[in-house]
Amino acid sequence: MVPHNKMISHPSFFFPFHGLSITLAFLLALSSACGGGGTDTDASSDTSIIGDDTSQGGGSPLVPFAPPSEDVILGQIMSTDGMPLAGATITAIWGGEQHTAKSNYDGYYYLDSVPAEDVIPMTFEHIGYLTVRKSVQMFDKGVITANALLTKRAPSVPVDNTGRAETSRGAVTVTPGSIVDNEGAPATDIRVHISPLDITGAEVLSAPGDFVAVTENGDATRIETFGMAEFVLTNSDGNPLSIADQQTAKIELLLPEDTTFVAGDTIPAWHYDEQAGQWVEQGEGTVAVSSTDPSRLVFVADVPHFSWWNADKQYESSCVKGRVTHCDGTPAPGADILVQSDAYNGTSSGGTNAGGDYCVAARRNSPVTVWAGNGYGANRLVHSVATTTPDVESTCESGPCATADITLPCTPTEGIYDCDDMYFAGCKSCIQGTVVDDSGGPVQYALVKVVTGKTSATVSTDQNGSYCVPAALDSVATITASLGTSSGITSLVPTAQGTCPNCQEAEPIVLGDTSSTSDVDFGPCLTDVGGLEVYPVLVNGADPAILTIDTGWISVYQTPSAGTEPGQWYLELNLLPTGTTTSLTGNPAARIQLRLPGTPTGPTTYTTDNLQGSVRWSGQVDSALGELRGLGDEVYRLAAGMDTNDPFGKATITIDQGFDAVGDTVTGTFDVTFAADCAPGGGSVTIRGTFNTTVSNPSSGLPSNLDPESVEYKAWMCAIYGIYFTVFNWQNFWNGWVTALLDGSPIQGTDDDGPIGIATYRRSDATFSLNYYGQDLTLFLQLEDLKSGENTITSASLFLTGGSDCYYEVQAGTINVVDWSGEETDGWMNGTFDIDFVPVSGASDQCVPHVLTGTFGAPSCF
Repeated sequence: MVPHNKMISHPSFFFPFHGLSITLAFLLALSSACGGGGTDTDASSDTSIIGDDTSQGGGSPLVPFAPPSEDVILGQIMSTDGMPLAGATITAIWGGEQHTAKSNYDGYYYLDSVPAEDVIPMTFEHIGYLTVRKSVQMFDKGVITANALLTKRAPSVPVDNTGRAETSRGAVTVTPGSIVDNEGAPATDIRVHISPLDITGAEVLSAPGDFVAVTENGDATRIETFGMAEFVLTNSDGNPLSIADQQTAKIELLLPEDTTFVAGDTIPAWHYDEQAGQWVEQGEGTVAVSSTDPSRLVFVADVPHFSWWNADKQYESSCVKGRVTHCDGTPAPGADILVQSDAYNGTSSGGTNAGGDYCVAARRNSPVTVWAGNGYGANRLVHSVATTTPDVESTCESGPCATADITLPCTPTEGIYDCDDMYFAGCKSCIQGTVVDDSGGPVQYALVKVVTGKTSATVSTDQNGSYCVPAALDSVATITASLGTSSGITSLVPTAQGTCPNCQEAEPIVLGDTSSTSDVDFGPCLTDVGGLEVYPVLVNGADPAILTIDTGWISVYQTPSAGTEPGQWYLELNLLPTGTTTSLTGNPAARIQLRLPGTPTGPTTYTTDNLQGSVRWSGQVDSALGELRGLGDEVYRLAAGMDTNDPFGKATITIDQGFDAVGDTVTGTFDVTFAADCAPGGGSVTIRGTFNTTVSNPSSGLPSNLDPESVEYKAWMCAIYGIYFTVFNWQNFWNGWVTALLDGSPIQGTDDDGPIGIATYRRSDATFSLNYYGQDLTLFLQLEDLKSGENTITSASLFLTGGSDCYYEVQAGTINVVDWSGEETDGWMNGTFDIDFVPVSGASDQCVPHVLTGTFGAPSCF
């Protein structure tokens, strides 16, 4: 087996085929008639989060993160899939007032001018994620780190006609009439978000509060959890619902597989009081056998309201204290402290004071690990020590406490933790490289994003096209670069420790045409053509970036007739966020196309539930058009009719009148739900609204005698521009990416392009496929029942040409999938492969064994 010491750049696949290039050129040639070209001038962009987009020249598109040196709270907001969360809202209360900040492109934030206070409550919020709450202590001229790990809120599920809603990890049962809306009226359209946390893993860090609680008798205590979840009731429009007064609902929480409880045991029930910032005991629940999985146990309780609920028991507290110092022996003030234990499920947190001292509560007579972290980003230092708390109930004020002094490493490379071992740890390695255009020239101001371990980093290239970023040691790093509408990708597994600028070199990332002339001006389509009123978008477990879609335009036209066959009628909706005028790259977008079965003769309703004749539905929502599916771009899809056996998604369009000629009025409504395609399973996006337009000219043939400034001409142009969406989606026709080495050497590509690699996990039949095409090499690999960790390859085909045609079969091989938590939560997976190939029986003597190694990234698609 060969080490992965060099990886090959994936070619940029923007408009990879000549036909699409011609289509784009055609669009661009026409766009000048509608004022095409120019730079995106979206005035709504928040420059406190990400700077003005100067990627077409003028300066770096990134605003550096530069917090003050004192009186500041700072940190990073991450999701449990290891991605930074931009645009999260951080709120802190001091001096009796609220102070807020927004996280930047890498999830960093800071709050300045913070006075010394013993308790500063903080909340960390992001649309689509569970809110995290914690408190910090500030000392004079302090620098306090407060990171937050956010877990995505689970998609809602409907309450069926028996009053029950269930998922694989929980359930809710309600009685008729017990659920009401904000006005107290009984609700019949009921959905519930059941968002449990994996209390045995990192998700427990997303739990609200710090397991501080108060009993039914009003006594302060601390608790250990056996299962918790947030329960939220809504209707299909996302409006909140609640349990009526004097009513209850039954909740079920799946207990861990290794639980020591048995059926019939009782456990106290606790809800989280957001105002008080603590858990409150309220009744109890019973342990029972799960109705959906008889091999598992659940916690069942009747509750009077929906919020966070927890199956917990009190524990007798003790404490851990110590001092955190830098490697030179000086105190480390403002270090954040986390205490965890394998003996119980729960955490305690705190921070060091100006002298580097801390004291944190923990369960009595328990082995615990104490982590200390100082700083942020690539320079963050982390270390831990293990100790056992005293076998006596005690507090920080009274003692005795276990002592755990911690000395931080001098640099992340000297520490025991890497950024793929834990969240919010500095990286032990780094990557440097260049971004070039298709002629080999350096590309300045390209955005480079590296996803590595449990973190990622974003930088901008300098005048030499160079970049340098931290990375996890011996872990797959995915490196993407983009500028304008062009993008590229490569990967690397760093095998040496280092810090910038002395890093392992990645292969150059090649971008295509990065000039601003590759943009089409959609402004007139939105302002002059329009014809749409878009209601607020509903996302259910989907990327909240899609919520910004709020405008668009509609095209209704008939294709030219073919002989005696009449032309085909189409109704197309193109939807974007307000302010998106020239560049779609990185923006959410949606497109819906309805092919009508004939000419409407009167009011007609078309639905995916009742397909008529040759009607066909198609549509797609992207959270970040042009980025990698499943990694930067969540994709939701609509498909029904013709050769589609079962509708994918759900849609209804009602047209108020018949029409048959250019200029006829067309009004109506649309209600479309897109199902998760290349996105975490179970999510959906619903877009609804009304339209009011007229039939435009046929989609082919330049209309004569039309003023280019007329609405009719622009309507025709905008119908053509709809192709642009399709062209953009061709960029992601090749799902995923693959890099490979044959016997440790690079593989030559075809013509002027590099090798082509495709990798996809298909949820519909739980199949992973990987294909790779070089000038003289073709690889086909397919694996069923892929799991996180090491998988044995039993079947793969390798074909080599160039002098002699050789066919190969697998002798031995493995695929290692890195930190993939499953298709319901992860839309992307990374991994490595290592395969020994031998010639098939009867092959030529010139066919010798080979070893193929490499890395891959694959979207999880339906």
